[in-house]
Amino acid sequence: MDGSFNVIKIPLSSLAVGTYFIGGSNIFNYYLPTNPNTWYAYDGYVKITENDSNQISGIFKVEGNGIGYKGVTSISGYFNSVSILP
Repeated sequence: MDGSFNVIKIPLSSLAVGTYFIGGSNIFNYYLPTNPNTWYAYDGYVKITENDSNQISGIFKVEGNGIGYKGVTSISGYFNSVSILP
């Protein structure tokens, strides 16, 4: 979540350092509070580059779609020292 209240949820099959391809138990969803719908990734990956038991860091590049997210076909970025939530 950032200051504009955009929320990205990334449940993965593991939080160990490595690359996780979207599909099955690896999910990437984007939520925008002003839009009641969800943006779903259907392809791409999340790469965890560091896990210190409390926080993880890495990068992601995914493709997807969602109703009300006109023109948003891919999302990429990084996360640095993000707290791990159960």
